[in-house]
Amino acid sequence: AVENTLLILLLVLAIGLMIPELFKKFRIPLITLIILAGSITGPKGLNYVTVDETISFFGFLGMAFLMFMAGLETDITKLSKSKYKIAMMAFLNGAIPFTVGLLITKFFGYSWTVSFLIGIVFISSSVAVIVSTLKSNKSISHEVAQLILSSVMLTDIVSLIALGFIFQSTSKITALPLPLYFIVLILSIVSLFIILPALSKKIMQRKLSKDDGSERQLRFVIIVLVSVILYFSALGAHPILAAFLAGLSLSSVIITNKQNRLLTKLHTMGYGLFIPVFFFVVGMEMDVSLLREFDIRNILMISLILGLIF
Repeated sequence: AVENTLLILLLVLAIGLMIPELFKKFRIPLITLIILAGSITGPKGLNYVTVDETISFFGFLGMAFLMFMAGLETDITKLSKSKYKIAMMAFLNGAIPFTVGLLITKFFGYSWTVSFLIGIVFISSSVAVIVSTLKSNKSISHEVAQLILSSVMLTDIVSLIALGFIFQSTSKITALPLPLYFIVLILSIVSLFIILPALSKKIMQRKLSKDDGSERQLRFVIIVLVSVILYFSALGAHPILAAFLAGLSLSSVIITNKQNRLLTKLHTMGYGLFIPVFFFVVGMEMDVSLLREFDIRNILMISLILGLIF
């Protein structure tokens, strides 16, 4: 197990170090290459490496850091000025895919519940991939990237809420009645944005003797991230949403007060190791063998793929 973990870490770090230079002319994103490497070398590919508990945990930390950094680097004050643009982008980004997915599934004779579920799946975006793609694409302005990310997060939150209604009717996500659950969830988010910035300012501004406080600040941020994920996961919310909210609630303190050293350390921890491992794990979970078993007669599958591309 130790050798397997070390081999995966070696592959991920080597890809991140050498591959970008080799493929620079082809302009292929590093994320895509890491995912492909995971799918090829993983258990459903050549079976050189397997997913164990350690690697799964590293991947979870990578997902958490990616969404946390996305929230952390989001300037809420600028987004409030573009709320109408974000709302319109989110509506189109959700309404069109939802309608396409629902109509395709209903056309093949499935129930409204199943059709509604597929429509919600069409709404959902791979936020983690979008975040890294926007970050690596220098041709997209920071303002446009923030608009895209905000609209995608908004549609994904809506899809998570809609999924909650469906799953609550089949396998309960919470013991609370669904309306009460969402009231508690909304109150928790509001409380997070009221309490956490005030507490963070005191921690960030306080300095100990013979210490600039950067290490203590880093520990505090990690504690906040883990605590928020644990709390919202206990409520039944997805860790992706929890990590993003944790970063967003701290952004006004860290970005506004220009905590550059702290931001650099967090960026190094996340993008240096954990986030690449997360994408490698995503690749390892891809079942490429399905391509060999692809049946051209499966018209529903073809229709869903074409619908998603559209």
